[in-house]
Amino acid sequence: MSIAANRLIHLTRRSGLAARVVAALVAVGLVAALPMGAVRPDVPPDDAVRAAALLAPDNISGGPDDFGYTFRDIEVDPGIGEEWHNACATGTVISGTTLGDDGSFTISGFPFPFKYYGVQREGADLTVSANGFASFAAAGAANPDNVGIPDAADPNDAVYPFWDDLDPTNALTITGIAPILCHQTIGTPGNRKLVVQWQEIPFSPTPDHVSAEAGTDEDGYVTFQAQFVEGGAIRFEYQQPLGCTLSDCVRGFGESATVGIESSLALGPTGLQYLHDEPVLESKKEGQIISSILFEPPQLAIDKSCFAAETLLSNPGPGTHQSIVLAGQQWVCEIRI
Repeated sequence: MSIAANRLIHLTRRSGLAARVVAALVAVGLVAALPMGAVRPDVPPDDAVRAAALLAPDNISGGPDDFGYTFRDIEVDPGIGEEWHNACATGTVISGTTLGDDGSFTISGFPFPFKYYGVQREGADLTVSANGFASFAAAGAANPDNVGIPDAADPNDAVYPFWDDLDPTNALTITGIAPILCHQTIGTPGNRKLVVQWQEIPFSPTPDHVSAEAGTDEDGYVTFQAQFVEGGAIRFEYQQPLGCTLSDCVRGFGESATVGIESSLALGPTGLQYLHDEPVLESKKEGQIISSILFEPPQLAIDKSCFAAETLLSNPGPGTHQSIVLAGQQWVCEIRI
């Protein structure tokens, strides 16, 4: 068997993952359940992504999507913690009245290396919509009508911490709040975050949700943020919905919202939905919001430039690697764990 006719998968050890890696590769058909050294001539390259997804943490809440993203919320995995950073205290602030209903603004030049659905976004513009999402594509930024994701219609290539028909100018009917949108980059190189925050944003009024006595919107208002984490993770952080008197704040828990992430049309699109038009953000502690959701990209990176001879897989020591050679395409890939 010539090296040119093989694919090589390097497996770099992290906490004794070798056996789990082999199990994942067998599960998706990358490695046959045969004696070591057996090869498969019919493995499509895209299955590497499926293997990546299977190597995600055991305690995921949802996923993987077709690219390999998964999510965990703080109820399933308290270990992800709460990481609220008040970007409105020391960051850039845009008032709700300046932004307007269905308005948006642009963060010019993403401030650090960040891959989203496999595309490097450093230097790209990020469009932030008053309706609770941020997109690397400007089209659809004014869209207040949330849908389930993935969906080919605009917006795409976006993160949706709380896509709903929000209206920062509706504060005129809710006393004591000042709707603003904010953003700030925090941390040091290698450990930075871009925090985008929606602060005290009311819902767009609906006739059947307005108090006849006070003329106020009974749905209340929401405060939440998206955090883009250097390395590729995305966090959604939430504070308790307030000012709501109707149906136990169900709209503030997502009854008419979409929460999730979505790729560009170049990938289909693909995406990973946490909720659509259901109050799923209400925690097991009735009346309390789920405060944190962590979306993580596949745990493997692919490099199609390496070639090596066939060897058996053993449990390598820290900082070393072993390899499996598989018959198939005329290229060789390295998967790092």
